[in-house]
Amino acid sequence: MQVYDRVIPAQSYPTLYVLSFGVLVAVLFGFLLREARTHIMDVLGKRADMRISDRVFGHALRLRNSAIPRSTGSFISQLRELEQIREMITSSTLATIVDLPFFFLFMVVLAIIAPPLAWIAPVAALLMILPGVALQKKLAVLANQAAHEATLRNAVLVESVQGLEDIKLMQAENRFLQQWE
Repeated sequence: MQVYDRVIPAQSYPTLYVLSFGVLVAVLFGFLLREARTHIMDVLGKRADMRISDRVFGHALRLRNSAIPRSTGSFISQLRELEQIREMITSSTLATIVDLPFFFLFMVVLAIIAPPLAWIAPVAALLMILPGVALQKKLAVLANQAAHEATLRNAVLVESVQGLEDIKLMQAENRFLQQWE
């Protein structure tokens, strides 16, 4: 509004050029920060993904025969769950780690521009984090229950597909449907 109220009526073109240049610098700076964030997340994500994947697969190959589940479906399901956990951890944790320096940069800039408003961002961050921390244990229990049920369903599915001919010969479709449900 200051541009419309003061710069344009006074036809102060040098001021308009300086303000335009300042906006251009701010937009360019924002773009460069977004690109840096994307690049950092990509590099760190690939590294973490490779390390975790190698450990999970290596651990699966080194399991003793007594530790391997008898059900192929159950074992495959457990490996898939580990993959899902790996994906979640690498994406959310890396995003948080990469965003943290930008949060502090934002806080410094906000404190320079408007010190009375600088306290709003940390309070808002705490208000967003506290419910997650408070519900974490209950959500972990529910997630474990859901993972266990998914493992059992996957085991039934894989074993049913592997032994489909035998199931049909023994007319045991209803029994497997009951296990599925």
